[in-house]
Amino acid sequence: MKDYSLISRTAIVRELLGFLVDFLSHAALVGFMAGAAIMIGLQQLKGLLGISNFTNKSDVVSVLESVYKSLR
Repeated sequence: MKDYSLISRTAIVRELLGFLVDFLSHAALVGFMAGAAIMIGLQQLKGLLGISNFTNKSDVVSVLESVYKSLR
């Protein structure tokens, strides 16, 4: 019974949040998704370039500094 309650609450929250997304502009959604894609891509540089000393931070500046320092 407990699992059913959690599943139903999750479904209700998803429906409410999906409804709120309808009020955001297309440009805002595209910007958010592009930013998320850039962050994911930057985090993948560690494995792609074989960097051993990589930052634990997730902001763009820290990640780019870490990549630059390792490539020098």
